[in-house]
Amino acid sequence: MDDRKQKVINHRLTDDIVLDIGEDDRIVGIEILDASKHLNLEKLLPVKYWA
Repeated sequence: MDDRKQKVINHRLTDDIVLDIGEDDRIVGIEILDASKHLNLEKLLPVKYWA
């Protein structure tokens, strides 16, 4: 986990999708409202994490 604090700008792509843009214009977060309307969640779960 990266606990650094940085200034983040929210960029709304659609009514349901927002990108969090951090330093060097890097995407540091994605918010998807009503995600089940946009994604097939069965294909995403279980979530696997790589270090």
